[in-house]
Amino acid sequence: MDKAKAIARFWRSYGYYDVPYEQLLWAIEEHFKYRTIETIEVGGEIVAFGRFNVEGINATILDVVVRPDYRHKKLIKLMLLRGWKRFPFVKYIQFERGLKDRKKRRISMKKFLGVKNG
Repeated sequence: MDKAKAIARFWRSYGYYDVPYEQLLWAIEEHFKYRTIETIEVGGEIVAFGRFNVEGINATILDVVVRPDYRHKKLIKLMLLRGWKRFPFVKYIQFERGLKDRKKRRISMKKFLGVKNG
């Protein structure tokens, strides 16, 4: 899958921890199977991607990688909104904090996205 390889190359350039290439490629392909990966492209180039898991009404954000010149542009909200369209039953999100030694915090999807009603 060419898209998975492009994301893996993007990760190798901008990701925040080292993962063996074959393991990374396998994980990306698995997320494509379950539709739990989002990418944002500008001019045919990946500028951001994120992976998440869905369990019932909860989604856990595993990774978000954004090219430095595209940070602070609310791309994570766009990726979450796209994912929410596929999984509208998700009510809460939490971020994987494995590397930061922080407790997971569950946040309302509507609150995070700024949705007032609906």
